[in-house]
Amino acid sequence: MSLPSHFKLRSRCSPFPLFILLLAVIPVAPVHAEQWQKLNVQGYVNDFAGVLSATTVDGLTQLCTEVDQKAKAQIALVTIKSLDGDAVEDFDNHLFKKWGVGYKGTDRGVMVLLAVGDHKYWTEVGYGLEPILPDGKVGGFGRDMLPLLRQGDYNSAVLQMASQIAEVIAQDSHVSLDSLAQSPAAGPPGREGRGNNCT
Repeated sequence: MSLPSHFKLRSRCSPFPLFILLLAVIPVAPVHAEQWQKLNVQGYVNDFAGVLSATTVDGLTQLCTEVDQKAKAQIALVTIKSLDGDAVEDFDNHLFKKWGVGYKGTDRGVMVLLAVGDHKYWTEVGYGLEPILPDGKVGGFGRDMLPLLRQGDYNSAVLQMASQIAEVIAQDSHVSLDSLAQSPAAGPPGREGRGNNCT
């Protein structure tokens, strides 16, 4: 499923990506690098690493579609096998700009990137959502999902992360999301502070 055409409009993003978690305990899959220049958007959920189930992809797509339609904000979820030597923040920032996540002029977009083979994670937040998704809050969401990532449960981890982000956006926009009721529990509230090395 491809995204609405407005998804492809260019959007500004923060020049200082928000946080990184080094996922040292994730089982390493065989690495076949994807360069960000070669990756084309396939929808709200782009599972290039092939670690998400069809059921998870469907649920995430429903959630992201509802956020887009009701709150006029876009969430892009991306898994890759390898950064091929790129810094995770640069990879995510470039991909965020290339795909134009968020409506042009409002910059209400978020991209969550999980590099499975490199054990790295990054979330890029557009200017329009930074006031409600500051680095401390989003960093806390990332740390909340670490136990799931340590178990190799990518499905639950990405669902939890997306649900927490969606819930913040929905509350700020004063809308309710039917998809949240079908998702796993949002998890504990995000703690303040930036991401850290998980050794």
